[in-house]
Amino acid sequence: MRKNKNKTSVFLENLPYLCVLAVIVSFAGWVGENIATLIGSRKIDSRFHLLPFISPYGLIVILLYAAFRDVDRATFFGKPLFKKDTVGTRIWSNLYCLVVITAAVFVGELIVGNLWEKAFGVILWDYTNHPYCVTRYTCLSTTLLYGAGGYLFFRLIFAPLFRLIKKLPRKTAKILGYTLGALILLDTTIMGIHIAVFRTAPIYWIVRFR
Repeated sequence: MRKNKNKTSVFLENLPYLCVLAVIVSFAGWVGENIATLIGSRKIDSRFHLLPFISPYGLIVILLYAAFRDVDRATFFGKPLFKKDTVGTRIWSNLYCLVVITAAVFVGELIVGNLWEKAFGVILWDYTNHPYCVTRYTCLSTTLLYGAGGYLFFRLIFAPLFRLIKKLPRKTAKILGYTLGALILLDTTIMGIHIAVFRTAPIYWIVRFR
């Protein structure tokens, strides 16, 4: 019991910094989606939000961190997958993380997309023009692309960025992470209420390019 408590304490100790990281990733997700729409449709828009953040991107970073912590020495929610740390176990650990991230993308998009459509009759995105679709909400090409991108984030960016964020005073991290995090979640809630009431996703602004 003591060992599990320590693992939980480590996660809680890092939570303010993880929230700051989640805010950054939520903003990066908003920018990334607009880059994709700019390339595909020659436009940028609010992405259904008042603020330039998309909360699922940030939330999944926290959940994945809780799930495997380190791509080289992966855990299953705090329990190490491998007793030894060798080249072989690191390869398997990385493969495990890649599979988990890719599966999370596939299942997450499938569930969330179908949930909004079934509950409110709203289609938030549509991949039917992409190859190998599984319903309109997920397909092999986008799943592999997002899965690989998520893995590369944890492989190359997560650790140095997290170390940089942890240089913030803990009080500052709490203020930034919890305040902005709450505002981002409130914004997502407002989007959900708008969809439930008006049966359409809100577009607060849009810029089209010729």
